[in-house]
Amino acid sequence: MCDAIRLPLSEFTADQVRHYRLDEYVSEYPDGELMATFRRIQIVPYIHHGQLLLAEWPESLKLHQIQDGSLNYQKPELVEIPAKVAMERGAWFDVDPKRIRGILIPGKGRHQSDRVFVLVRPAVDVYERMTHGEWQPVYVGGEFDPID
Repeated sequence: MCDAIRLPLSEFTADQVRHYRLDEYVSEYPDGELMATFRRIQIVPYIHHGQLLLAEWPESLKLHQIQDGSLNYQKPELVEIPAKVAMERGAWFDVDPKRIRGILIPGKGRHQSDRVFVLVRPAVDVYERMTHGEWQPVYVGGEFDPID
């Protein structure tokens, strides 16, 4: 499905780094680049109306759950999840320059926060062999992107 993503720390503002304590998510790559690793059940960065934001990342949503309208009552919105690389079951794979399609479910009231889900579809053979996963991310602008 997608267990983690990495994005350069330089993509975030100083306020975001401080507010979300992103320094706790950072590791240094051999080339010296600082990368923030976000894991499922924590937070995930996403782009909404041109802004890079962060929200809870509870799970993934399967493409058919959006296509069949079963979540319409929650007013889902399509967002983009930027990532340099992503991981499933210990296998890291390149994402950049593509972006992963996400689904934003807005929080209701002041006690429930926004949640962003990675949108997934049945895995193609090469992805399944690489990750041993049955579901893979939907890419923005890709064949299965609900916006196209």
